[in-house]
Amino acid sequence: MNSITSKLWCSDAHHDCVLPALKQTLENLKLEYLDLYLIHWPVSLKPGKWEFPFMKEDLGPIYLKSEWEAMEECQALGLTKSLGVSNLSCKKLQTILSTAKIPPVVNQVRVTLISK
Repeated sequence: MNSITSKLWCSDAHHDCVLPALKQTLENLKLEYLDLYLIHWPVSLKPGKWEFPFMKEDLGPIYLKSEWEAMEECQALGLTKSLGVSNLSCKKLQTILSTAKIPPVVNQVRVTLISK
């Protein structure tokens, strides 16, 4: 069984950009819905900025509650089956959970193992 996951990029981490970004992803992938859609980073960039690493002057305030509300709208429209986050601290995850109608199903984090 295949499962398709995609992430919302930081320059689309604005309430009004979430739905158009997901629709563009679906169009690019030629899909009707995703199985899982994640907030990529707890970072907000100016719309239209795609550079990585981020330029300091492109960083903006983070509004996780309104961003998550837009993510929930995407699920309500049937454009994604599940919602999640990536790279969020416990404190930022709690910010989302404090008002979420739909809790994230996953917090994807990167772990680097160091062997001696």
